[in-house]
Amino acid sequence: MRSELPEIPHSLCTAFMYWMFNGGHVGKVSKEGVLLKKGENVAKIYCDGKAHPSYKMNEYCVIRYELFLKQWLKYGVKFLNELNACADLKIKKAHGANYLKFAA
Repeated sequence: MRSELPEIPHSLCTAFMYWMFNGGHVGKVSKEGVLLKKGENVAKIYCDGKAHPSYKMNEYCVIRYELFLKQWLKYGVKFLNELNACADLKIKKAHGANYLKFAA
């Protein structure tokens, strides 16, 4: 096991989590932070609900993050831009659906 786990920068969290969702992970917010679960595997991004420059991750999350970074290197900035754009659209749709639900 690594002595010091890498941290994920805040600026990559949205793209990374959307990439994880596309890979079949299901997200949940807990006291520990964000949990991304697929089968028996649980990736954890430790946060306290406040924005920080970066966040610690558990070992499984680091493994997935390294794969994410390899894909970013392979496909370039377009890879990140597309993930961020899709995530932003999904967030806007969710906010719109909530607004309509409460407006009705």
